[in-house]
Amino acid sequence: MDQVITETKTNAAPSITPDQLDMLVEEADRAKMKAYAPYSKFRVGAALLAEDGTIYSGANVENSSYGLTVCAERSTIFHAVSNGVRAFQAIVVTTDISESFVYPCGACRQVMSEFGNFDVYCLRPNGKVSRTTLADLIPFAFSPSDLSKGQGKGEEDEPVKKPRKTDHLRTRTARGCMKKGAHVFDIRNPRLRMYCRNR
Repeated sequence: MDQVITETKTNAAPSITPDQLDMLVEEADRAKMKAYAPYSKFRVGAALLAEDGTIYSGANVENSSYGLTVCAERSTIFHAVSNGVRAFQAIVVTTDISESFVYPCGACRQVMSEFGNFDVYCLRPNGKVSRTTLADLIPFAFSPSDLSKGQGKGEEDEPVKKPRKTDHLRTRTARGCMKKGAHVFDIRNPRLRMYCRNR
């Protein structure tokens, strides 16, 4: 089926040709048929075009512990990255939903943005396609550059406090008491604290 881009949610020019889009759609549809979705019955397939022209595909894989489910987009990214690929041109995502376009979830957007900005095509079973980009889907993604902003500002840069001469004599318990030798004092009692300091 020829694909018809009926919706565009970006001002960027397309990064792939119609023929490349057709190939991605075919691979995404094939991947969707292999989805493991016994709980939601919501099948998703994805196909990712690398900069070198290689296509990687993946499907959603659900788990009875729902939080361990992996979406098709992340499955596809992991497939490509585990093969040493880090640069991509476009991804196609397809579902069984005909009424509207289904876009990647927030977690998938964040994972994909780790590898730059590229086109995202969302496909409906009737052949209609929506085109956007990762930059449009997640304009304020957390990126590797954000990590470098906080480097060198951790606890190791805080001034080191010099130990007091009596620190080795004292240990605190979970009940708010202080031990000194064989004696135990309640440090919440001002009179006992004075007694302890004077010893």
